[in-house]
Amino acid sequence: MVRGLYTAATGLQTQREKFDVVSNNIANIETTGYKQDDLLSKSFEDLLFYRSTDYSMGEDNKVGFLNQGTHIDQIYTDFSNGSYEETGIKTNLAIKGNGFFVVSTPKGERYTQDGSFQLDSNGNLCTSEGYFVQGTNGNINLSSDNFTVGENGLITIDGVAAGQIRLVSFDENAVMKKEGSNLYATDSNPVNSEASLLQGYLESSNVNLIDEMTEMIQISRAFETNQKIINIIDGTMDLAANEIGKL
Repeated sequence: MVRGLYTAATGLQTQREKFDVVSNNIANIETTGYKQDDLLSKSFEDLLFYRSTDYSMGEDNKVGFLNQGTHIDQIYTDFSNGSYEETGIKTNLAIKGNGFFVVSTPKGERYTQDGSFQLDSNGNLCTSEGYFVQGTNGNINLSSDNFTVGENGLITIDGVAAGQIRLVSFDENAVMKKEGSNLYATDSNPVNSEASLLQGYLESSNVNLIDEMTEMIQISRAFETNQKIINIIDGTMDLAANEIGKL
């Protein structure tokens, strides 16, 4: 009976974690370049039970297998591209394909797919948080806001090359860890990306609101089911302790 209580409790914990992930996805549906997270759960290893005193079946005293609930296996990020929205702003860039911008932060190089950049007072291309966007030769500094960015990241001003935006990719995007502010960190070494750039565009979040709302409903129902199971077991234990125990 207590084992059933524990199993239902692990179900509650799993659904709560799923709820947090889905809620965060919905909250970031308007965040440029945001990639949705998904949670994978799995059951605990089945336990094989044996008869401890009854050996009437001979040497085969196995009772059978019992599972003790579920747990969080991993949270992974879906790096598929979102839709592209035209803004007409020269400092807005969108990555078409598998790639990341490189930005310089106080913690070192970080990676992002949010191309809503701007020029600071010194002409440096930077993120909304003020982190410098990296080119193939370091920070990108432009002498004019009348520049063009080609699909390969080459920046030109009046037809003269003024730098090239550094785009990188990784063998496995699963190594990327979210750090907030739409930044990713990893210990893996990046390679040059074959993705292309769209100037004057932004990539929308890849969150599908309908799918996330449907998932939210399923999570709520599963949570309620586990709650009912716990209430039933609690009532049964209360009856066993206070009524049957009097006999």
